[in-house]
Amino acid sequence: MIKKIFYLLLIFSFVACDSKMTKVKKVSDVKKLKVPVIAKVNNIPITLDDYRREKAKLPENLQKLLKKPEKKLQFIQNLIDKELIYEESKKARIDEDESFKKKLEALKKELMINEFLKRKIFNNIIISEQEIKDYYDKNKKNFNLPYDQVKSKIREILKKEKEQKLFQKYIESLRHSAKIEINTKEIQNLN
Repeated sequence: MIKKIFYLLLIFSFVACDSKMTKVKKVSDVKKLKVPVIAKVNNIPITLDDYRREKAKLPENLQKLLKKPEKKLQFIQNLIDKELIYEESKKARIDEDESFKKKLEALKKELMINEFLKRKIFNNIIISEQEIKDYYDKNKKNFNLPYDQVKSKIREILKKEKEQKLFQKYIESLRHSAKIEINTKEIQNLN
């Protein structure tokens, strides 16, 4: 589920571009906020905040790579390229196309669902050290590594298990309180 959230965010950030980064900003507005500008694309600033926001969307292993100066510069170049493509897409009036609007609405719906689930369920999950230790003790034969080396992996496994359980419980409560009608005749006609 978390991977799905990440990929949707990544797709949305590339296709629609991050609205905070790609809004036409006035250089004077950026100066008033005293936000460091790391690049400009046709007078549109890319700020340190933009960089941090885009970096935060990356998986942790890729974020670590950005400590290398050449990778950091490559990432900033990607932000510049994204802004250039975004400007061209605006010139082509892609946002006025009906099929684009439908895709954007569908993507917005997915993002809202994922953000809601993240806030409502996934951010509230806590895995205790004892839970990790108990899991390790029960499954030692599957790891073949010392506890310290698999601790974070076990935390992820337990987190995913809790996410699935909480999600199922939550969705069942929504189904129970909702009025759901299924048109079985139409379902039979589906290809």
